[in-house]
Amino acid sequence: MDEKEKAKKKEKMVKTGSIALGFLLLMTSVVLLMVSAPETKTDEGLGCGQDDICNCKCGSKNEVEPDPDCKSLGQTLSIILMVLGLLVAVVPTSAYGYFRFARFKRMEDSFPRFMKDFSEAVKGGMTIPQALTMVAKIDYGVLSREVKKADHQVSWGLPFPKAMSRFADRIKGSSVMKQSFTIINESFTSGGDIANTMDSIAMNIGLIKEIEDEKKAIMSQQIYIMYFIFFMFLGIIVMLYKMIVPMLGINISDPTTPIDPSANCAALGLPSELMCDIGRAMGLGCEYVYFVSLFLFMCIIQGVSSGILAGVIGEGKAAAGVKHAAIMVIVTLCVFVIFI
Repeated sequence: MDEKEKAKKKEKMVKTGSIALGFLLLMTSVVLLMVSAPETKTDEGLGCGQDDICNCKCGSKNEVEPDPDCKSLGQTLSIILMVLGLLVAVVPTSAYGYFRFARFKRMEDSFPRFMKDFSEAVKGGMTIPQALTMVAKIDYGVLSREVKKADHQVSWGLPFPKAMSRFADRIKGSSVMKQSFTIINESFTSGGDIANTMDSIAMNIGLIKEIEDEKKAIMSQQIYIMYFIFFMFLGIIVMLYKMIVPMLGINISDPTTPIDPSANCAALGLPSELMCDIGRAMGLGCEYVYFVSLFLFMCIIQGVSSGILAGVIGEGKAAAGVKHAAIMVIVTLCVFVIFI
């Protein structure tokens, strides 16, 4: 097994392992939350902490601290495991995809200069190995490492087309560079003019980059629109919570109907009960905790989806949307901390 296959296998193991471990932590947190969630009731006959049952109205009615029975070590631990599971499942894979995308983008920025320097060296009378050795001494940023590796392979006796094929395999994440090396190899094997071929490639890649920059400038307007839509969505959520929900007269004891004050989260079924338990365990309060939890998850899902879509629109790759998704999720958390 060569170095490339080992790296690919290691990458696959890291991704699979992180997703599997994150999923296991999430399932563990859900089970622990269901088991440790305290029983709730609306009867306020006893004071806070005197009935071993969570009474979410206790703090607001008696102007004291919230009922200590509403929180438990199991709930706190389950939330920690839930957050940790999400981070383990999402962050390594997303971060790897984004940094890999950014690395190839930096390579593409330096690639036309590399092609032009190579062709100028060949036109100056150098042989291809000599030209490759010369350009290997020039700093091309991230691309320099791959150029030096190709130079070492040629100096050790590896045929130039084979070295270029391996070069293309190492940078296959960039279709532009991979196709360029395919053209160079075809020109070399057919006896064409390598210098002129590289000049043409450098010029065409430069034109492609200009077109991409122009496209990016146009598409950036669409990205701004997506941010505006997301912020408008956040504003609507805040208005719903601040105005409409209180007008309905709904609280944690009665999240579905203003008629039956004896209803509680447990009467709504497992999904809604779990939503209430997650909200209370996260410290989202007692009153309207069902709606706070629901709105929070809605906004996070909206932010992640909008961020990924913004990356696809702006850069053509979903990995480019990781930064947009991170910004929107952070803004969502800040809005909920400040306004809700």
